[in-house]
Amino acid sequence: HLHGCILYGDTNPKPTEFHYSHRDLYKFYPDVVKRAFISNQWLPLSQTKNAVFYSPIITGLKKTDKICYMPHNFYHANLAKKIIENPSLLVCGYSFGDLYVNQLLQRHKLIHGRNERVIIVDKWPEYVNRDNTSMYGYFMENASSGFRDFFSRIIEGGNAPLESFNHFRQVSEGFWESPNGVLLLYTKGLKSAVEHQSDIIFGFLKDR
Repeated sequence: HLHGCILYGDTNPKPTEFHYSHRDLYKFYPDVVKRAFISNQWLPLSQTKNAVFYSPIITGLKKTDKICYMPHNFYHANLAKKIIENPSLLVCGYSFGDLYVNQLLQRHKLIHGRNERVIIVDKWPEYVNRDNTSMYGYFMENASSGFRDFFSRIIEGGNAPLESFNHFRQVSEGFWESPNGVLLLYTKGLKSAVEHQSDIIFGFLKDR
């Protein structure tokens, strides 16, 4: 929800109930989503007299303005709270293209250090599991800059990711463990992970 809420609008579904704020966003369903995006609300002003644009999050732009309002402020607060409390982090199918979310995820390592356990579940071609070189080549050609930055921080690979990738260990079909033992990368997608790899996932996340 923090990353992209295309079915949220600011048309109050219950305009006569005054405990709803005119600045809040409301969830709509596909049959009324077009109407939801038609807004007649005035835009509040910031301290510098700039209009605060609080439309639904679609592209991730102006995220800092939009999370001032419900429900996104609750999503953001809960995500930050869980990152502080929990040394286990499971990331599924995320491209790391949202700079704001990336900053939250990167704090996980600063808070938990060597106690953290991170699993990234993604869908990569089968050939990447042949050897470390194939995995490294695909990663460098297809991973976003945000993904590469997060990945390097977690595995403590610095500016020489090839050297780190050479020391990744294939612990199971599709599972690769980082040299520092903090990260598992699963390359066969979420469906396969849920159906066949739950024991490995829960075991790794609980291992400290």
